[in-house]
Amino acid sequence: MVKKYRITRASGFKERLLGLIPYKTLSDNEIFFIKDCSAIHTFFMHFPIDVIFTDKAGLIVSLKEALLPWRVFSGSRGARDVYEAIPGIIRRLNLKKGDNVKRKLK
Repeated sequence: MVKKYRITRASGFKERLLGLIPYKTLSDNEIFFIKDCSAIHTFFMHFPIDVIFTDKAGLIVSLKEALLPWRVFSGSRGARDVYEAIPGIIRRLNLKKGDNVKRKLK
């Protein structure tokens, strides 16, 4: 079964600052994307998330499964953008460092 993913892009200062804090949960096909972001926090969040950092070419440079609330996580060297989703997406898509995340999400 092919699953379509809905990517919500943080477009303004407030969306970037708050991230997923206002969300009570995400659906299993929903992904939150922040451009030009190399570190995140999960302060005040209501649920854990899978975190995928990519470089400027869209290649995965860092992954974190089920990052709990009240944590800080930095992408590795070269991290430019971040994708956040419910726990399990990294395993479901079999994501690995070096993969092109945009190809995997199609």
